[in-house]
Amino acid sequence: MPDDVTDRIKELAADLLEVPIAEIDDSTGQGSPETWDSLLTLNLVVAIEDEFGLHFAPDEIEKMTTIRSISDLVRASTS
Repeated sequence: MPDDVTDRIKELAADLLEVPIAEIDDSTGQGSPETWDSLLTLNLVVAIEDEFGLHFAPDEIEKMTTIRSISDLVRASTS
């Protein structure tokens, strides 16, 4: 079953990383690919906040280390 939240986050990450979405999976995160650094994480957080109408606390952002962890947090914040 497709997961719309994860798919949208993968699209945002692929756009920021400037890579094809096929290169993004649930385990993609900081350091993998090499271009994913702390600045990219912050840019992704801002994009996700805009996309989903959310606001994350600093302790939540620290937990955003992979696409899976980001998706889980977004789903928990929107339910």
